[in-house]
This record gives sequence, C-alpha cells and structure tokens, in this order.
Amino acid sequence: MSNTIKQLKLLVIVLVVSNVGLGGFSFYLLRKVDQEYSDIIGRSLPVMNSLQTLTAKAMRAMRATNPVQLGKPAGKQANFLQQATAEFAADRNERLKALRSEWTGATAERTELQESGEAFTKLGTEVVAHYAAGRIEEAASIREDDLRIAFDRYIAAATKAADVLEIESTRLNSDVSARTDNVSSVVLGIATWPIIVVLGILLLTAVFVVGLMILFRERQASDMP
Repeated sequence: MSNTIKQLKLLVIVLVVSNVGLGGFSFYLLRKVDQEYSDIIGRSLPVMNSLQTLTAKAMRAMRATNPVQLGKPAGKQANFLQQATAEFAADRNERLKALRSEWTGATAERTELQESGEAFTKLGTEVVAHYAAGRIEEAASIREDDLRIAFDRYIAAATKAADVLEIESTRLNSDVSARTDNVSSVVLGIATWPIIVVLGILLLTAVFVVGLMILFRERQASDMP
C-alpha cells in the first residue's frame, strides 16, 4: 500500500513538472512567434507606406511642372516656381526615407527605385530652372520628352517595389505560420503523454484482471470432481 502511495505521489510530481515545463515552453513559443511577426511588420509596413506616400509626392511634383502654371510671366510665376521646387524636394526626401529603411529582399527593385528617382529629380529640377530663366519652350520640351518618361519609370519602379515587398512579406508570414504549426503539433503531442500513460495503466490493469479471472476459472474447473 505504501509503495502504491509513493508511486502515485511520484506520478503527481511528474505531472506537475511536465505541465510547468510545457507551460514555460508554450510561453516562449508565443513570445518568439510574436517577435517574428513584429519583425516582418516592422520591416515591410513602414517601407510600403513610404512607397505609397512617395507615389503621391511624385505625382504632385510632376503636376507642379505644368506649363499652364510655370509658363506664366516672371512676375506671376514666382509662387508656382517655389511650390515646384518644394514638391521635388519633398519627393526626394521621401525617397531617401524609403531607401534608408530596412527592406525585406527586393534588392533589384530598390536599386531601380533609387536610379529612376534620381533621374526624375534631376530632370524636374532642370525643367524648373528653365522656367525660372524664361526658357519656356525648352522647359516644356524637356518636360514632355524626358521628364514624363522618367516619371513613368519612377512610378513603375515604386509600384513594383511595393508589390515585391508585399509578396516577400506574405512568404515570410507563411513560413512563420508553418513553423508555428509544426511546433504546436509537437507540443500538443507531448502534452498528451499523461493520457497515454493512464490508458496504458488501464489496459495493463484490464489484462491483469482478465488473466486473474481466467486463472481463477481454470482452478475452479480443476478442483471440480
């Protein structure tokens, strides 16, 4: 009887230790998964938001070079020239902000964005300078022949970069989810060991009882005259 009590106490201690260990491991797993998801969001979301803002600023800068505004007489175009200069500066600052961020892959797209953005800024600044110097026709020609092409390339680069970053972020998210599912399955499998032990004990007990019953009946049969 005392041995049985000791075994039960030992089983209870093992169960407590097991539950505490599984609880600690589950907490660690949750913290790790949360950190991985936070890292993915922290790398992708700011860049994607910046690229969206960048597209809007590039459009505003392009509109600021409209000949209807900058082609006016010098005395009436000062505010428009100042606004155009400010728009191109805002676009450039936003682009530098995006390029300084931590990207999840998309190395080629990042390079294309940098190169196309620099070309857009250079041509845009040149167009504004021509307008300021009174070279209206030359400014309008560069705008239509060169700046517009650079603008289209720039917008395409920003759009492609955002798409690639979204795809890469989705892939990383899927990888984290897959690893989490695998580890969760292992944890759940380990957590069922007490049930397996109890079922094993019940099975052994049933086999033992059945064996005793068979032996008892055989002895009764042998004692009969």
